Amino acid sequence: MFREYLAKTVSVFFLFLTIFLGWHFLINGFLGTDPYYHFKHSALIAETGNLTLVEPWAPFHFLAEMPVDPWWLYHILSAGFIKLFGLMAGAKIISAIFGALVFAVFYFILKKLKIYNPFVWTLLFFFASSTFTVRLLLERPFVLSISFLLIGYYFIYKKKYYHLFFISALYMLSYNMAPLLLLLVFIFLAVDYYLKKEFNLKPAIFSSAGLLAGILLHPHALNYLHVMYVHFVKIFYLRFAGVNLNTGAEIQAQGFRNFLEGNIVMLIFYIFATAFFLKLFLNKKVERLELSLFLISFFWFFVAVLIPRGSEYWVPFGFLFIAVLFYKTLMDQEWGIAKAWLKKRINTGYLAIFIYSFIVIFSSYNMFMVFGSIIDRNENNNIDYYFEDANEWLIKNTPESSVIYYPVWSMFPRMFFYNNHNKYLTAFDPTFLYDYNPKTYYTWANIAYHGAYCPQSWPCMDVSPRNEIMAIKYALKISLNSEYILLENKDTQLRKTLEFLDRDFKKVYENEELAIFSVQ
Repeated sequence: MFREYLAKTVSVFFLFLTIFLGWHFLINGFLGTDPYYHFKHSALIAETGNLTLVEPWAPFHFLAEMPVDPWWLYHILSAGFIKLFGLMAGAKIISAIFGALVFAVFYFILKKLKIYNPFVWTLLFFFASSTFTVRLLLERPFVLSISFLLIGYYFIYKKKYYHLFFISALYMLSYNMAPLLLLLVFIFLAVDYYLKKEFNLKPAIFSSAGLLAGILLHPHALNYLHVMYVHFVKIFYLRFAGVNLNTGAEIQAQGFRNFLEGNIVMLIFYIFATAFFLKLFLNKKVERLELSLFLISFFWFFVAVLIPRGSEYWVPFGFLFIAVLFYKTLMDQEWGIAKAWLKKRINTGYLAIFIYSFIVIFSSYNMFMVFGSIIDRNENNNIDYYFEDANEWLIKNTPESSVIYYPVWSMFPRMFFYNNHNKYLTAFDPTFLYDYNPKTYYTWANIAYHGAYCPQSWPCMDVSPRNEIMAIKYALKISLNSEYILLENKDTQLRKTLEFLDRDFKKVYENEELAIFSVQ
């Protein structure tokens, strides 16, 4: 029986692998910015053979102070494919594999839960959310994380605790957000207590032990703990404390309209499933599977409404909830009575046509959004050329390991991809620069955003406007150890300031998108 499940799951995997390979090879370069860092890091591992390679690519950062690779196993796996197929092809193949794996795991779980027509539900899952599908095309570790969480859920539900230990360790070695698994454990703990009035601590023990094993097996264990502390504690503490560090848009609040545009089909199915669940709950017929899926999916639904990143976990758990609740409702005797009643009063053929048309129209819209994202990326592909050209100039004209200043922290992945000859002021989330030294962060940020020197939260009341401008040169050279500035070729306040201070700064390079100034 298991072989049959496995064979069908493998078939589903190769179907979606074909789709994702086609999409990835349609994209010129990568869809997002972060992959440029991830696959350059993996390429350096493949090139050097150093499986624990981490260098101080950013001197004011944990990379220099507490070196660690928070995505170690992800980079090792990527390095293997890059070694076999080359950087770009290897990166696209491994990304397609991780994307297809999400749907194969989803299908496998439905099959094991004996949900009727699991392949149809998997196809509906594929078309349910354009936001989710586009995010699966972002070549990043969180795509692999989705499969780990789904498998972790299944092992907790089926009480396969040794499997849970193993998958928890692999998850921790691959992705620094692996403690998200403990959310599932906590929910099952609450569900078991509610239904059986007992505390089942085995999921907590085995998953925690697996996560701990992953930390201990990690080549930079203590430093890894520090990075997780920043991600899980410090980022949220600073936000609630009112410290605005201009973190990424993915964790910034979004409008409800944006949420609806990418998730309308998913939301309609989810509302119906929730109604079915409430009926079971009120009739005291709800079981462990439905209650756990409702609580998990509702938590991620709340997160998804607030920030874009929530969709990557709400959609898979939400659609698993949908499939289970629809199946249970259709198997209920009351549904047979309701269906007979509908047949007498409504032309069910027309109703079926309406439902199928609705699904087809919105599924087509979702695919349109996916191809639209690919087309938009390809039309703006010239940005890669301009970064490559600017970094060729830097490699030829700047000393090795000299620090490059840039005002947009998300430039790091492309800068690093084309140039590990230099070092950079910021890398990853700006919270890490702040964590290294708040004064250094504010010096960087106020030059970037205001074109002025200020080593504290803006404004600096104890520094005159003239000195804020005149001190930029010395702040760059002494505080930030930077003698070259790369910035977007736009009319920003920093650009105006550099051109105004023409004795202190000289433009040494320019293309249509980027300019480089040297500090005199």
